[in-house]
Amino acid sequence: MSTAALDQEKDSELTKDQQIAVNHFVKNMLSNVNTGEALSLIPFNELANLVRHQVVQQAKAQVEQMSDEELSNLLKEISGQTTA
Repeated sequence: MSTAALDQEKDSELTKDQQIAVNHFVKNMLSNVNTGEALSLIPFNELANLVRHQVVQQAKAQVEQMSDEELSNLLKEISGQTTA
């Protein structure tokens, strides 16, 4: 499944019980795979896209949790860096 398809599904509104079950399966599956095996199954570009997607999601979550003042201060800091 491509990263774009994952974006479109966007957590498909799972119930809390379903999320618990999914997490259980993920933990079980990941405990049976070592890093080398996992990386050998994924082309590098796909891995880079998955990492990029995850980083973007974390950044969005961080920004959403910021107050208006924190966001304003960050934007001022960014603006100062680009003009310097």
